[in-house]
Parts: sequence; structure tokens; C-alpha cells
Amino acid sequence: MKTEEIVVDGLSVVLFGQSRESVIIYVHGQGGCAREAEQVANVAELSGYQIIAMDLPEHGKRNDAAKFVPWDAVPEMARIAKYAASRWRRILVCGVSIGAWFSLYAFKDVCVDKYIFISPLLDMNDMISRLMLAAGVSEERLAREKTIEAYSGQTVSYRYLSWVRNNPISFGNANTMILCAENDEIVSFSTVKNFAEKYKCRLNIMPGGEHWFHTPEQLNYLKNWFKSAVEN
Repeated sequence: MKTEEIVVDGLSVVLFGQSRESVIIYVHGQGGCAREAEQVANVAELSGYQIIAMDLPEHGKRNDAAKFVPWDAVPEMARIAKYAASRWRRILVCGVSIGAWFSLYAFKDVCVDKYIFISPLLDMNDMISRLMLAAGVSEERLAREKTIEAYSGQTVSYRYLSWVRNNPISFGNANTMILCAENDEIVSFSTVKNFAEKYKCRLNIMPGGEHWFHTPEQLNYLKNWFKSAVEN
């Protein structure tokens, strides 16, 4: 698999595959990196696509001042999208976990032919509310203390919650494919189901799967589904 590191508008990105007229913008989730796109890059190339991916703030090779928050990550992703629109004729977006949520904001001004979401976090307000509930934190306390440590080492931020509520999602692309796992321990299935019904997305559930697809069986399932999602 041919890979190339280039700089786009000051951002380092990785290109996978031979030159094509179509591209998939791959957006990793928390704890991921640009290079993880390689696990589906061969499938993409055989289907006629290159993949472009970047390390989001505080991930991969990043050591700059940007933070893994929407007000930093989303504008960066939008710069990549602008570049993609100038270079390729057709754009697909693949968002993983929180990468899917970032994508809802970052690519709204670009003509995206299809969204492919894997274990997507699609309702951040619900996610933060569940973190607060599990930590026994009220909104009044959060507003007073600004940041609070929740379970699993997650930090709940009042600024983050305010950003989410002040930036409601506006999404109108019905050509959206979603893969989620039966045993997803992070994302609430009801929020994914509600999103899929609201925006008429095609939803697939892997029996026995987990939020992070990592076992040989899960990765094989993911690659087969990804091929179908790209081509159909």
C-alpha cells in the first residue's frame, strides 16, 4: 500500500493508495491516529478511492498546543475538507466514534457524497449528561467548578457542554451508512438508532461486537461491511 505524508494548510496528513479521482476522509476517534486508516485503505483502493487522514489534536504525532476539543479539531478538519474538495471529484467521509460527531460539524460546507460512521458518537449532550449522572455531578456544580473528573478518567467540562448546546447539529445527508456493535459499552444504542431514523441512515449492527473493532473476527466484519458501505 502506497502511503505519503504531505502538509495541507499547515497540517500534516497521510495519503493512502494510488492516485484516484475519489477520496475518503478518515477521522479517527479518541486514542486513535491517522495511520489506523490503513486497516481499510486496501479495501478503499480496490473500490476506487484514496484515503486521506490526519492526527487530531493530542493524538498520534501531534505535540502542538491544539486540544482534542471541537473548537480546535473542527476548524482543522474543515481545512482538510477544503483541500479535498479542490483535489478530488468525489468525497466520502468515514468517522469513527467521536470522529463521527466532529465530522457532522467539519464537513457541513463541503459536498460529501456519503458518510460512513463506525461506532459513532452522535449525541454529545447525551454523552455528557450520562457522564455527569454516573459521577453524581449536577449542572449547577459543573457551572460552578468548570471541570470535574468523571468515571474512567474522563473530564467533564462546562465549556464543552456549553459549546455543544450552542452549536446544535444540522445534518441533511440521507446517504449515510452506520455500523455499530451489539455490545458497545461507550455509545448508547438508542442515540444511534434515533439518529439513523431521523436522518434515514442505513444502520448495521454487528452481533457480539464491541465499540472498538479489534479482534480478527471484528476487523474482518468491519472490512466486509466497509467495502459494502463504500460501493453501495
